[in-house]
Amino acid sequence: MLSGLHFGIMVQITQNRHKRARTPGWRHPGSRVTGAFLGLALALGLGLAVQGCAVPPRPRVSEGRIIPEPSEFYTMYELDFPVSYRSTSYLSCAPSGASNALPYQIAIHEFHPLGPISAGTVVIVHGYLSHAGHLSYLIRRFSEHGYAVLAMDLPGHGLSSGRPGGIDDFGEYAHCLQAVHRYGVEQAFPTPYFGIGFSTGAAAFLELLRQGYGEEYSRIALASPLIRFRGYPVLPPLTAAFRQVVPQIATDDSDPLAARTMPLSWVVAANRYAVRIERARPNPAEVLILQGNDDDIVAWRHNLSVLERFLPNARISVFTDGRHELYRRRAHRGEAFLRTLVFFEYGDIFPASDGRL
Repeated sequence: MLSGLHFGIMVQITQNRHKRARTPGWRHPGSRVTGAFLGLALALGLGLAVQGCAVPPRPRVSEGRIIPEPSEFYTMYELDFPVSYRSTSYLSCAPSGASNALPYQIAIHEFHPLGPISAGTVVIVHGYLSHAGHLSYLIRRFSEHGYAVLAMDLPGHGLSSGRPGGIDDFGEYAHCLQAVHRYGVEQAFPTPYFGIGFSTGAAAFLELLRQGYGEEYSRIALASPLIRFRGYPVLPPLTAAFRQVVPQIATDDSDPLAARTMPLSWVVAANRYAVRIERARPNPAEVLILQGNDDDIVAWRHNLSVLERFLPNARISVFTDGRHELYRRRAHRGEAFLRTLVFFEYGDIFPASDGRL
């Protein structure tokens, strides 16, 4: 029961953190969703193949969300920093194993630095109930250091279509991630490719590696990677037991692009993904893992023990007093960026700083 309560609090904490990226320029026209479902969930003890890469017209309305123009998006989330070129394209990616489902229209935000692209391309994937705009600091810093950047919005997030916050299987995240790389190849983005995933974005890369892919990335950095939530092992059976009683949990976030509900089906999909990663064969990929020791969202000690076995060549960098959002929090984002940059360029990690923060 305590783990279920903790997970409900965890959902609320995650939503409250997103409030730091408020955007007065554009607001969702609908009324705010109340916390009725959240209260019910707490009472119950829960708290809670890519088929093509054609570029379709951008979605204007998706599952009740009104999606802003890319130019508005750039201004709202400080993505309008100086570059030689920026644009948003949409890839058509069908949900795996769902022949009758409409394909997702995945938003890909590309940024080309002012100077020559001398370092390669970085593919960046955000976390749950978030979007690429919340990683604007990271995108800007890599652009300033000569990298081209491809930042995707996961299905149901940001400017992408899909059920807000929903997914049937984490394999769909990996499928769409593959589509992003194909887009980069088709558009002649420079090599080598590097990957960055935060939390659920890290899960997309882990699922890709589990499937035996990912060799297209020279190195990958995973920040606060999601395998199990804090509260494991009590949470998964509680979630499964009450899935039909409380199909979704209301959230409270005034970010206009944030999901207004957290489907419990997503939590079930996350549990299935976690089992797959825990049973996966070792992968020799070059990976950097950034983890705060004050992370109150994921079961980080358990997750690191799993990743040490799954990724035997991984380098692990623990941030003292680091919270979940290492790439967003001012206290750690500069250091997290620098450690990632050094790893991409030299294949190792060193303490900051060399003055480039």
